[in-house]
Amino acid sequence: MRQIITVLAALIPIAGAIPYLINTVKDKTRPNIVTWFTWTLINGINTAAAFSDGAWQTAIYTGAGTIATGAIVAVGVKHGFKKYTPFDIACQIVALLGIPLWLLTGQPELAVLILLVVDFAGGLPTLRHAFKAPREETWQTFGASALGGALILVSLERFDVVALTMPLYIFLFDLTVLLTIFWRRRKVKT
Repeated sequence: MRQIITVLAALIPIAGAIPYLINTVKDKTRPNIVTWFTWTLINGINTAAAFSDGAWQTAIYTGAGTIATGAIVAVGVKHGFKKYTPFDIACQIVALLGIPLWLLTGQPELAVLILLVVDFAGGLPTLRHAFKAPREETWQTFGASALGGALILVSLERFDVVALTMPLYIFLFDLTVLLTIFWRRRKVKT
């Protein structure tokens, strides 16, 4: 049963990326490349860290996340948000500086905690964008990712830093973006 839940948890965010990709091409959604590029890197690195530590459910989930976020980067480079504010640049610098820190640790547990900070720094521009322009974000993508994170949490065979941290963080962060989009759409009329 855990294997089925793991596969569903990986497929749901990939399927959830499809509306985001379509809306990006239609110029309804404006992905912030800082965020999506950071998420692609972090998902890929976390996948390697999770596999190296035997946390296979987390590795499958973050591997699927790498595919989904990478596709959004590829489409977003052509159609996405291209103006970078000082805030975006600062977030990208913090995110990129965290990667060498991870490489120096050699410990999966410490790496995942560093990646969590890096991921958060990279995600702030999208959270900010969801607050400022909620209609330029596709809520289904964040809902699907949060659901995938929740399913992985249910499927875990072990509960340690490597297995638990990123799925829990992804669930909480994407749920926050999702709720921000809904809340701000009710407040912002245009």
